[in-house]
Amino acid sequence: MKIFIDFDDVLFNTGKFIKDLKRVFLAAGISEENFNRYYIDYPERYRNGRLKKYNPWDHAAELEKEGLEVKKLERSLKKFLRDTGPYVFADALFFLKRLKKKDLYLVSYGENDFQELKIKNSKLKKYFKKVMIVDG
Repeated sequence: MKIFIDFDDVLFNTGKFIKDLKRVFLAAGISEENFNRYYIDYPERYRNGRLKKYNPWDHAAELEKEGLEVKKLERSLKKFLRDTGPYVFADALFFLKRLKKKDLYLVSYGENDFQELKIKNSKLKKYFKKVMIVDG
């Protein structure tokens, strides 16, 4: 048997994560207006119909292009993303520990490096036979 489980909003509290991510930007001196200008919330699409993917470093780079100082933000993002375990839903581990790793596949959609970092630092990767970050 193979069981495919989505990461965001199933095992991972994405809503709380995004609220706290926004706080990181605000604490680094980025206004809410500037945060919102470059934050991509799904299901925004490019003209070719593909979904845009969010990456906080791309977000910071766009702000830097506008002349905003982002060094403090970049340091704060690294620190914030070091441990994403607090965003794992409380019942996720209870659920995963009762299943066999050989049966479990984690699926996630998003920008590869960012999703990989969120998953790795959530400490959930060890429960899955394979992690797949997909493009659609």
